[in-house]
Amino acid sequence: TIIDGFKRETLNKIITSGLEAMKEADPQSLFLNPVTDAIAPGYSRVIKQPMCIKTMESKINSYETLQEWETDVKLVFRNCINYNTGNAGQWFRGEARRQMKVFMDDIYPQALKFYQTAIGTRSIGLPKRKHEGSSEAASIEPLPGIKGKMQKKDVTHPSLPAVASMLLADPFVVRILLDRALRCLRIDVNRGATLPAAHHVLPSILQLLHLASWSTRLCAIRGKLYALPDVGIKPPTEEDIISLTPFATLRRFSPILMRLLVESEVDRRMATGGDLHLVAQSREEQSTNPSNDEGQDLSHLDVLRSLTEGALVHICQPGNTHESSLQITFPKFYKALMHLSTNLWNQRPFFISLIQALLRHKSKLSRASRDIVAAAWLEWLGPDKTTNTIEGSITSPAHECFIMLLNEWAALGNILLPRDAMLSFASDAVRAANSSESDSDRKFPSMWNKPEFSLVQKQYDRMLQHLPESQTMQWKEEVGILENKDVEDEDVVMAEAAETERLPADDDDVDTVCN
Repeated sequence: TIIDGFKRETLNKIITSGLEAMKEADPQSLFLNPVTDAIAPGYSRVIKQPMCIKTMESKINSYETLQEWETDVKLVFRNCINYNTGNAGQWFRGEARRQMKVFMDDIYPQALKFYQTAIGTRSIGLPKRKHEGSSEAASIEPLPGIKGKMQKKDVTHPSLPAVASMLLADPFVVRILLDRALRCLRIDVNRGATLPAAHHVLPSILQLLHLASWSTRLCAIRGKLYALPDVGIKPPTEEDIISLTPFATLRRFSPILMRLLVESEVDRRMATGGDLHLVAQSREEQSTNPSNDEGQDLSHLDVLRSLTEGALVHICQPGNTHESSLQITFPKFYKALMHLSTNLWNQRPFFISLIQALLRHKSKLSRASRDIVAAAWLEWLGPDKTTNTIEGSITSPAHECFIMLLNEWAALGNILLPRDAMLSFASDAVRAANSSESDSDRKFPSMWNKPEFSLVQKQYDRMLQHLPESQTMQWKEEVGILENKDVEDEDVVMAEAAETERLPADDDDVDTVCN
């Protein structure tokens, strides 16, 4: 009927206008396009009814009421909250709740009001206007609620700080700031025996680093929402992550890093060849506990973790430590990093830098130091005991870089890493990575030859191509990736060898060889 056609057109125009208002409230387009597993790993296993603005636009003609559209909009934000769990998803959950509030307070009430007014006017038979007699609804302008709210003149936070935080998100700028902070800690604070908070530059550098780590969140809604964290000198006034993190980094946990740096210097001087080697025997061994807050989640201290990673890479450089002191210092930094992060699986820049530092020792690195580094790396590959992660370390940069390090060590000769030791470490890496995966489809045998495993498999292939065929087959069988073709080839080789031993040599063949 004409009324039904009018309702359909009115409903479509109001929903279209509402979706445009939602896009304006979502400047980063978080909810615009469908989410895939490539963008959000494991998304399809967690979210069974995905929804986004594009999907709602494609099904606009299927909505019979505004309530059906409201249900889909709520599903968009509920999916975001359900998938983004833990500290890593805190900002996404907050953004979903913010946009949900904008929708429920501004967009949907106006859409409902416009629809009821349009349908009511049509139903009571008001005097004819130019639209009467046709099934076309009046042109509806985009819902103005969120636009008017964003144009308030009493907004006190300018967008310029958000532009500055975008510049701070540049990795090169962050690298310069981290290097400067480490130099301040290692040279000024350490040698001057002062506190990090008393340094004239360090608090400001740490504040810039915190701004850089929050740059994505600080740029939300085009700079209209902006938060400037304290430098960390004053205690936080409220228990939120932005006010607590700088204070905890500067006043509570940066002294822990200073203790590690001081102890590494003492270890170097007390090692063989150091000026304090004579008193080394009388020194009591002390274990460094990264924090007195056992069980506390410190994974939000990203800046402190990055500084600790940089300090470990610096110490592993030849000339910055002795061979014997490295065996004492490395486990201390390993424990500190395990406490400062739920896992290090995806810290590719750190692992690449660590490999480069260790390879500068060349074949002079002792096997004892090699074993300590390998044991720590295998622990990094193991399961995350603090959070329930969807995916483990099987495809992570930590896994790839460990096999890469084994290949580089093996290239330096059998003195540093014999073949048997290399295969043993590789088997341990497979077991550690498997233990981090709860899904059987993501175990090592199942991931072999899959595209997402290609970077890790490339390092394993590089390792196996220099081994004898028998050793390669044996290792593949041990880790469960021996293919049927490989088994058949091995059986053929063994059968031919057995046949050669069984048949006696021909007299003509013997004469030919002798001649």
